[in-house]
Amino acid sequence: MILWFWYFVIYSFLGFLTEVAFARLTRNPKRDRKCRYFLPLCPVYGLGACAILLLPRQVDASPFLLFLLGGLTATAAE
Repeated sequence: MILWFWYFVIYSFLGFLTEVAFARLTRNPKRDRKCRYFLPLCPVYGLGACAILLLPRQVDASPFLLFLLGGLTATAAE
């Protein structure tokens, strides 16, 4: 259970960093991108990543099916 917590925290933080980097590269106006009070985490990215990690191992056999289900899972989390 603690491993899933760390997956959630790490992917939430990486999602935050990716979103900030994309905003800087596209020169979007600066706005507060933090989703929590003082932590630089975006929970939707952590939830989506954990949901993708929970996909069954049988999906790994087909890269196209993994791509399709991963995209649908991330869309559902968003």
